[in-house]
Amino acid sequence: MREMKDSGISWIGLIPKGWNIYRNKNAFSCSKELVGKKFKETQLLSLTTKGIKLKDINNPEGKLPESFDTYQYVKKDEIVMCLFDLDCSAVFSGRSPYDGMISPAYKVLTCTTKMVPAYADYWFTYISYDRKFNHYAKNIRYTLNYEEFASLPMLFPSVEEQHRIADYLDKKCAKIDAIIEKQQEIIEKLKEYKISVITETVTKGITTSAVLKKCEVPGVETIPESWEVKKLKHFTEVISKGTTPSTVGRDINDEGPVRFFKAENIQNNRVCKKPEFFIDEETNDFLNRSQLTDRDILFVIAGATIGKTAIISDDCLPANTNQAVSFIRINDKRNRKYVWYSLQSLHMKTMLAVKATQAAQPNLAMEDLGNYPIFLPTKAEMERIIDYLDKKCDVIDETIISKSRIIEKFQEYKQSLIYEAVTGKREV
Repeated sequence: MREMKDSGISWIGLIPKGWNIYRNKNAFSCSKELVGKKFKETQLLSLTTKGIKLKDINNPEGKLPESFDTYQYVKKDEIVMCLFDLDCSAVFSGRSPYDGMISPAYKVLTCTTKMVPAYADYWFTYISYDRKFNHYAKNIRYTLNYEEFASLPMLFPSVEEQHRIADYLDKKCAKIDAIIEKQQEIIEKLKEYKISVITETVTKGITTSAVLKKCEVPGVETIPESWEVKKLKHFTEVISKGTTPSTVGRDINDEGPVRFFKAENIQNNRVCKKPEFFIDEETNDFLNRSQLTDRDILFVIAGATIGKTAIISDDCLPANTNQAVSFIRINDKRNRKYVWYSLQSLHMKTMLAVKATQAAQPNLAMEDLGNYPIFLPTKAEMERIIDYLDKKCDVIDETIISKSRIIEKFQEYKQSLIYEAVTGKREV
């Protein structure tokens, strides 16, 4: 075992005795060469959570500027850094596999002869865990300018060892990523199966011998003869949505007496308390229209997770919500669970694809949500359907949770592996 020394930096800890600690300015140079009028002949790139990806300038996803004149060149193996919103940005860094252009908001770094791009890429991946640069950002937006970034510490193994570390991590991480991808594929198939089970059950019931009749709802040819079709608003006291506190001059806080739920709090058909957002009681009074009550159905009507839904429980209250989340208050509690299952059907997915307006982000109008058709069985059959779906979906959900835990364990292992390798605690 090689001899170690204290780095003197709490988030690095012990490092090999032969390693040096310098500043980022010794590892990188930063320049900004604008593409100008050559943007039409330059490949558009995007910094994502999975590295730098190609982007189609003619068929873009998301918002793009009218002109790319101010975009900057990126060369293969250069490092792209997002040094703003360090407390919340989903992206942080990436090594470019391509020549191209990227947003002028980022910093583009060229490695010096002392720094191997692949090692630097893994180093910044480690830095992104727990957002280690937050500590050095002094302003409200958690932003570092280049001079501040350049002064921050970085480890310098020999160039030969940097190559060994990067090669080792490439092989190890590829195996881990393959396992994670396989588990994710299983999860997606389970989710598809769950939707198909729900769809079949809320449109055909569980009685295979039922006499069917023609249905006028697009996409649903027949339903059981004894069933009715009614709009969602027929079952509700209220269908509304929340409000962003800033529209009434109020703030969202890190702690407080009233929880404030956003779209990201609705996960796997459950209301998750994390990430945590709060408002004070006065703000909650201002937003009294969207104060949530026990057993309200929450349904995401805007953004990338549109269509996700959950039923809120008493342990999450008092609570309020924002404009991306609608709340549906059912007038007869016996119908609540059935309506909730109906909102998870393939028919809803189809309606979202057709009705959700595609602006900067998909958005479902409250009127369209209220007019969503519910295929209504008799009360006795509804109870049997709910019981059947509860049991069936519980089994599927438990399997999904089990697979998700496997993914979490391998993600944790990957993080630990990268940390140990780039800081020299694991000799390779």
